[in-house]
Amino acid sequence: MLNTSFSLPSRKHIAIVLLSLFIGASIGCGSGSPGGDSTNRSTDTSDSSDGNGDGNSDNNSEDNAQGNEQDSTENIQAVTIKQGQLTSLLTSQFPNIPEECHNVQFLHFTPTLDTNNQPYQRETKDADTIFFFMPGLLAGAGSFNYLAEQLVLEAFEQQHQIAEVVVLDRRDQCLRDLAGLEEAEQQKDVSVAIDYYYNQLPINDKTFEGIKTSDDLPWLSDMGLALVQEDLMAVLSHLVPDPIQRQQKVFIGGHSLGGLLTHSFAGWDFDGDLNTADDAGYNQAAGFIRLDIDVTPKDETLDHHLDYGRKGFAVNSEDKANQQYQQDIEKLVQGKISRIMEMPVLDTETFFLLEMLAMVADWSPDKEATLIRDLPIGPTTNLMLKLIHSRSVGDFLNNGTGIRDFRYTNQALLGAVFDDDFMPVGILQASVGFLQGGDITQKSFPLTPTLSAILNFIVPDLANLLSDETLYIATDAMTDSDALNTPDQPETTPSAPLYTWVNFDDIRNDVHLNTTEEEEVTDIKLFAKSIYQGPGTFAEWYMSARVGLELDAISQSAPIEGLNFWHAKAARTKPLLEIAGERGLAKVDKNTDPLGTLIVAKGYDHVDLLSASNHHKARRENAVITPILDFAQQHKGNL
Repeated sequence: MLNTSFSLPSRKHIAIVLLSLFIGASIGCGSGSPGGDSTNRSTDTSDSSDGNGDGNSDNNSEDNAQGNEQDSTENIQAVTIKQGQLTSLLTSQFPNIPEECHNVQFLHFTPTLDTNNQPYQRETKDADTIFFFMPGLLAGAGSFNYLAEQLVLEAFEQQHQIAEVVVLDRRDQCLRDLAGLEEAEQQKDVSVAIDYYYNQLPINDKTFEGIKTSDDLPWLSDMGLALVQEDLMAVLSHLVPDPIQRQQKVFIGGHSLGGLLTHSFAGWDFDGDLNTADDAGYNQAAGFIRLDIDVTPKDETLDHHLDYGRKGFAVNSEDKANQQYQQDIEKLVQGKISRIMEMPVLDTETFFLLEMLAMVADWSPDKEATLIRDLPIGPTTNLMLKLIHSRSVGDFLNNGTGIRDFRYTNQALLGAVFDDDFMPVGILQASVGFLQGGDITQKSFPLTPTLSAILNFIVPDLANLLSDETLYIATDAMTDSDALNTPDQPETTPSAPLYTWVNFDDIRNDVHLNTTEEEEVTDIKLFAKSIYQGPGTFAEWYMSARVGLELDAISQSAPIEGLNFWHAKAARTKPLLEIAGERGLAKVDKNTDPLGTLIVAKGYDHVDLLSASNHHKARRENAVITPILDFAQQHKGNL
C-alpha cells in the first residue's frame, strides 16, 4: 500500500537516485464570476460521434452509437464552463504582488438547461448537488474538464437532478501567462502560441516575459497549505453561504495530491479555537471523495493522518520539528531553496508545450508531427522527451537516436507522451490505446526490476512516481535522407514509417498483443480536447513548494504553529468515497481494509480517474462517474 503520508520526494532523494541517470544527459534531436469568460462545451447526451468535429479520419467505434442514450427530451443538455474568481487579498512580506494574485481562481461547470428544459438560471446554492474538487500534483483545474462535465451531464440523465462542479486552482496559478494558448485556441492555429512563447511576437501589445524562476516569484513563499484551505473555504462560503446547506449537499474531493488536500481540509480548523467545531472542515460538507491516493484505513492505529498531534496540539516552538520547519520556511523566504515545486523532468515549458501538442492532435490528428522537431525546446522538457524515448540507460546517457528521429502523427505523438505503455512517469499516465505503423519493442528504462526494488525500499514515494510496468518504444527511425525532407515539401518518399495511433476502443486482444481491451479506457480524441479547451489549464505552471513542505509537516507528530490540522479524527466520521486506479498510485492489496467506500477501477491508470471515457458505455461503463453520483445521492441530507 502507498505510504499514507504521500510525502513528496525531497530534492536529496531525487538527486541520489536519479543523478546517475540524468547527469550530463541531453537530447540529440454562476456566481462569483461576473466578468468570467464562458465556454460552451456542448457534449450531447445523445451524441453518437466521438466529439471530434475537426475531420479526424480515424475509424469510430460502433459502440459510440450506443453510448450516452438521450432521455426523451426535446432540447439537448450541455455544460457551460466559466472562469470564476473571488477577490481575496494575498498577504505577503514581499512588495509588488501581481494584481491577479489577489483573486482565487476556479472553474465552474453548470448545465445549460434546468430539469424543466428551460435555460439554467439557478444560483449555485440551489443546485441539487454541488461538488468542489482540488487538482493533483502540478495539475491545474483544467485537468478536471472531462470528469466535471460528465458529472453534470450524468446527474441530469441518470438522476434528473442538477449538479454543479467547482474546481479550484491554487493561488500560484495567478502567475501563468496564458495569452499565447488562449489566442491559439481562439484562432485554431498553434503557430500563434509558438510565436508568442518562442519567438517573442506580442499578442494585443503583450509580450511573453519568459519562464519564471524561483527568484522571480518571491510571493510563492507565502502561498502555503493554510492559503489553499482558506481559498477553498472562501469560495465554498461564497457560493453556498448557509452551513446547513453545505452539510446537506456539498461534496468535497480531489485527485492525487488533491486527495491529500481534501483530507487536510476535512481536518482543518478555521477559527483557531480547538474547542469549537462548527468551523472545522469536516462540517462543511456531506461527504468527501478522494481519487487515486492513499486509502484511509479503518484501523485508527494504521491511519498516519492521525499522527499529527497524537499527544496534543500545544505547540512547542523549541522542539526539533518546529525549528526545522521555521528553518525551511526561512530558506524559502530567502530563496535559498526553490520556491517552485520542482520535478526532474517537468517545468513550465513542458506544461504549455503539452497543451500545444494536444491542440494539433485534435485539429490535425493524422498529420505528421513537427512541433517538437521545429522548436528550440529547453533542457528540462528535452530531458522528459529523452526519458520517454530511450530504450536503455545507455541510450539515455548517449547522444544517439531520439524522439525527433521518428515519424509520428500528431495524435500518435500525444499518445506516446501520455500512454502508460510509453510514458514512464506515473502521475502523467493514461491508457489511451497503442502505437502502430512500424516496429515497436520493449524497453528496459528507466526502471529495471532491480532498480525498482531498490527504490521501493529507499524512497517508496519516488518509486511510485516511476512506472515499473513493461514499457515500449518505436524503433524504426528516420535515415539521414528522411531528415532532409519536411512533411509539406518532401523531396523523396521517406524510408521510415509514419507511426499512427490505435484509439482505446479499437484495441482488440487478438490483434494488439502488447496491451488488452481491459487496460485501455481513455479516448485519445476526447482526452486531447480536455487538455487544452476551455478557460483553465491542464497543469500548474508554478506550484508553490511551501504546499508540499507543509503537507509533509502535518504528516509528522509535532504540531506546527499556523498548521491547524486539528480535526483529522473527527473527520473520520464523515462519509468517504475513495476510488483507486488498479494501475495508479494508490496501491491496494488483499490486506487493505478501508474506512469508507473503496472502489478499485480495473485497468485504470492515474490520469484515467479523470479522463476515462463516458462516451462508450456499451463497451464499458465509466468506473468513476456513477459511483460518485451514487455516493452523493446516498449521503445527501434531507432539504
